[in-house]
Amino acid sequence: MLKIENPKAQYWSPVGGGGAPSASSTMYLSDGGNTDNVGLIGTLQRRVRRIALVVSTAVPLALRSAWDPSKPGGMKNLTKSAANTLIDSDITGYFGVGADSGIGYNYSANQVFPSSAFPAVVNALQDAQMGGDGAVTLLSMTTVKNPRWNIPAGLEVQVCWIYVGRVLNWEQQLPAAIRDQVVPKGAVHDPSQVMTSGPFKHFPNYPTDHIQLSTVEANLLAHLTGWIVLQHGPMLAALLSS
Repeated sequence: MLKIENPKAQYWSPVGGGGAPSASSTMYLSDGGNTDNVGLIGTLQRRVRRIALVVSTAVPLALRSAWDPSKPGGMKNLTKSAANTLIDSDITGYFGVGADSGIGYNYSANQVFPSSAFPAVVNALQDAQMGGDGAVTLLSMTTVKNPRWNIPAGLEVQVCWIYVGRVLNWEQQLPAAIRDQVVPKGAVHDPSQVMTSGPFKHFPNYPTDHIQLSTVEANLLAHLTGWIVLQHGPMLAALLSS
């Protein structure tokens, strides 16, 4: 298997024509997910006002008992190293908190919502996660100006945040043989923990280097996400048809 690390190349603008100029820039090459892995930025650029945002991530959402950004000092936990252990760094980037960046990717210029709104979004997702039907919440959001992506301040949008993770009520409906392979021992009521071994290792928070899902992994993930959509069907239907 070909492994490419830190892909970069000399690049110049072709506008001037005449081939490569005497001076060019070293550019890192990547896919679009390295500037916005969820896709909110492009949606706001198109001035979409009703958004269902699915965050499929390798990072399980931390429990509020372990991390509460609404409490004093809670936001300070979002250091560069911690952002991807508590919540996906795409989300922190949208609020300009704990902005993560590295070789080939950078979310530090992605703030589109006020930092002050971040705790309420996280708390709503955490509460929904513990409610058992999935970390799903519908909230009214107002943008802040983002010159880089040409997003104006004051754009009022409805965002249904869907954070993919373990879903307690869905797990209780699984056959016992499957449930035992999906739910970590001692973590029946702690959806921030995932399996660390077995045929469903990491389920459903698969890292990007686990992209070749087996048939059973893909089927179970499809069943989980479909169940989440059905549970919140009326809300999603109202959001997308209004």
